[in-house]
Amino acid sequence: MKTQTLTLIAALALVGCSSKFEDDNTDIGTPPGSDADADADADTDADADADGGIDPETADADGDGVSIADGDCDDENDAVYPRFDGRDAANEICDGIDNDCDDVIDEGYSKDTYFQDADDDGFGDEDEDLEACEEPDGYVDNGLDCNDDDDEVFPGATEIIGDGKDNDCDGEEDERFDIEEVVAEGDIGKPSVVRVDNAGRAHIVAHDAVTGEVVYLQVNAEGEMSEELVIVADENFDGAYLDAEIDETGKLHVSYTSDVDFSTGTHRSLWYTTRSSSGVWSAATLIDGNASGEFDRGQYVDMTLHRTEWLGNTPSFAYLNGDHGTAMLADVLLDGVDPVVFPMSTSYLDDFTGVASGLYTTMDVDQEGRQHVAFYDPNAGFGFDPQIQYSDFAWNPDDVLGAGGSFGDILPSYGQLEETVVEANATDLSLKTRHEDNVPCIAYQDAGGRDLMFTCREGAGWTTETVWSEGLTGAHPSLLINSADEYFISFYDEGTMDLMLATKRKDTAWEIVTVDAEGMVGKESSIALGPDGRLHFSYYDQTNQTVRYAVGF
Repeated sequence: MKTQTLTLIAALALVGCSSKFEDDNTDIGTPPGSDADADADADTDADADADGGIDPETADADGDGVSIADGDCDDENDAVYPRFDGRDAANEICDGIDNDCDDVIDEGYSKDTYFQDADDDGFGDEDEDLEACEEPDGYVDNGLDCNDDDDEVFPGATEIIGDGKDNDCDGEEDERFDIEEVVAEGDIGKPSVVRVDNAGRAHIVAHDAVTGEVVYLQVNAEGEMSEELVIVADENFDGAYLDAEIDETGKLHVSYTSDVDFSTGTHRSLWYTTRSSSGVWSAATLIDGNASGEFDRGQYVDMTLHRTEWLGNTPSFAYLNGDHGTAMLADVLLDGVDPVVFPMSTSYLDDFTGVASGLYTTMDVDQEGRQHVAFYDPNAGFGFDPQIQYSDFAWNPDDVLGAGGSFGDILPSYGQLEETVVEANATDLSLKTRHEDNVPCIAYQDAGGRDLMFTCREGAGWTTETVWSEGLTGAHPSLLINSADEYFISFYDEGTMDLMLATKRKDTAWEIVTVDAEGMVGKESSIALGPDGRLHFSYYDQTNQTVRYAVGF
């Protein structure tokens, strides 16, 4: 009885242990603590890649014939493999990948740095760059953009007044004008003239008071100034008085005085030269002076161009004949033929007062080819009624064509001759004509009050108004009238010693703004209009004795 009881207890113990053996699932002969699927992945082997038994180090996943164990540095790209088993490595190409697995990327290739252009304005972000053999999409070869999230902001962009942005990336917000200074030896810019061609290039002609030269420089449409000055004239002391115009072909026309010292005094003559659109300068042509009894011709020269079907594109010059004290006009009627020279005023008390009657000559040609000239006569009314006077004329085509090229004896058909514009002590006149009605307008400084004045010939008389009278102002005015007959006058404020601009749109009051206030700047200013509507200025920087150039508005 005792024996049977022990046997039953042993049997029950064995049954209780059978479930433990099934859960353990240990193969016979497997060492204790080991597991054939030790990595707990989807397969039953002991490696860690779930490939059912293939070792990735010896596998060739991309089928290029080289495994990781054999040196393949990217077994998922069949274009990447090293030299192996007698076979050459993959060819290295410039793609930012180590194609031949030699631990060097793109060896043998020259790379450039490119910058991300997120706003697609042609200028990139200097902080977002990469090196590549070719320019990647969305990148450019410069990192000059100061805001790569705004396509209205980039170097050279037009400054938009009032938007609170530095549109042109020059470090200043909402400035009206970009200003550059010519760095050169000498004393350049007394006077200077700026003209702009149809491609937006600015052409500046200036006088060097140290060397007595007429010099030229160009500013391209992107605002880049030429590094060297071109000497236009240096035969004598040239350019104390000068002017320039540019025609529709891009040809630049330049007039200038040339002074020669003799024992009997200085002889001054007036000359003319041109620069073709390709940059070729012509030989200088004598306009007036340089002959017996001709000692002083060309002061205050103002030049304009006129074009007609029967005359072509030729220049006219208004200037002072200092020998007789009269305002003169020289007109080149046909290219290559000596100009017709004739007076636009009469001599009046010059010998008695010692002061000429035709000072500060200025002129323009209207849309119909009529020529308008103004000048200051300090001797009018026996010197008691100094005044600005005005003359105009036109050529009779029959007279010109009938002269057969011998123009010496013909005279124009005068309209007004020495008409009184306004009685005033005036200086520095500038005349331009309106486009719609060919009316002449004049900007000038009233020397008595030091005010900037403006007058136009409305009907049979002149209507005059004060443009600016704050302080001592209005010196050296330069007048521009655009195709919409809006007025622009650059001038020098003698009190603040700044370059100023007066603007009058139609049916609005005059607006006065400061163009440049850095140093003593603004004398001898010249103003021109570019094809994009921007204003261009050249003027004298007295502080640094050089010419400055501004563009904007």
